[in-house]
Amino acid sequence: MIFRQPAVDMATESLAPVAAITDLILGTLTIILANRAVNHDPHKRFTALLFGWIFIFFGAYYTVISVIELRYSDAVFGWSLIQFGTFEP
Repeated sequence: MIFRQPAVDMATESLAPVAAITDLILGTLTIILANRAVNHDPHKRFTALLFGWIFIFFGAYYTVISVIELRYSDAVFGWSLIQFGTFEP
């Protein structure tokens, strides 16, 4: 008898870990490149640093979401509970 893993569709899987890694990499590279360009206009450098830190904070947010989703199953603690604040431990 051959046992198969149950098929998991994309609706039940979270892409938060992928978003976390992508945002952290983009934020880090943006900040590094903004700090290398010291001879550009200050407002352009400020804008690049601002975008970099926004990416870093979004990456940290998605990292926390990923850790929470690993800890609690979707039936107990899902994305809608995070978004709307209806979680009661």
